[in-house]
Amino acid sequence: MNVGGAGEKKSSSQSSPLSPPGLVKRRHSPRPVNESQGQFNKRQPQVNKIDTFSQSQLGITNTFEFKLKSWVANAVESEKANRLEAQKRILDAQKNNAETLDLSGLNLTDVPPLDVLTTHLKTLNLANNRLTTLENGCFDGLTALQRLYIENNQLTTLQNGCFKELTALHILNLDNNQLSTLPNGCFDGLTALKWLYLSYNQLTTLLDRGLSVDGDLYLEGCTGLTSLPESLSVGGDLYLKGCTGLTSLPEWVFELGDTQYVDATNTGIPVRLLEIYNHRQNEAGYSGPRIEFSILDNQSSDDVTADQLPQR
Repeated sequence: MNVGGAGEKKSSSQSSPLSPPGLVKRRHSPRPVNESQGQFNKRQPQVNKIDTFSQSQLGITNTFEFKLKSWVANAVESEKANRLEAQKRILDAQKNNAETLDLSGLNLTDVPPLDVLTTHLKTLNLANNRLTTLENGCFDGLTALQRLYIENNQLTTLQNGCFKELTALHILNLDNNQLSTLPNGCFDGLTALKWLYLSYNQLTTLLDRGLSVDGDLYLEGCTGLTSLPESLSVGGDLYLKGCTGLTSLPEWVFELGDTQYVDATNTGIPVRLLEIYNHRQNEAGYSGPRIEFSILDNQSSDDVTADQLPQR
């Protein structure tokens, strides 16, 4: 995955504002032809009676509308009103060739069919719902999408391939979910990504291969994260504030560029290492990033004076 360029900063504790700014195909087996009852003859084409009947019952012939209305019809009763509202917004976006679709705050438990919006949709907001997983292919066809907001959901897993066709995506916000692991390949296809937000998840580890972020990477508040993989590459700023399980920084952090910034405040890095890191970044000839540290309230600071700590 290529994730590109230095980007905009934001507080991870808040939902991303909209800036200018799924699909599971259900297959039905054809009903067997019963010639003995005289319903069909051999010269007539076999008809998928289930699909024809279902679409007729729903009063539509358009395939996409059928999938969308089936998504509504299959919901439990308590979810139907919100799904009807989502359906209305999707069809309005289709009719008006809208570049922005806001499906936030509708308590959706899965991603609705969106493949009809392939050519014009640039911003999709799915924040503040109840999504628990992103299925492989749920965003297929959205090749013009640039901003995807999925923060404040209940995601526990990302399936490989869920983002594979989002080749124009710049911003992916997954803050405030329940992700504990990131399977290898889950970010495949994101060749234009510039800002990746993973703050306030339950991550204990990151990808051990293939995660190259050309822009900013946000991992704030991931208290279960104990280390950063050697293979991780970040081209922008790195935000580690509140990663209290993190007790050291890998060497590659100090090899980042001098225009980059690393927020390592309120981590679990011991005082002695803070002194070493701070001394290193203040040495003559240091060409790495500016790294900000702090001492946790439960750590002793008797042997560290204020002027020994980095100042921004």
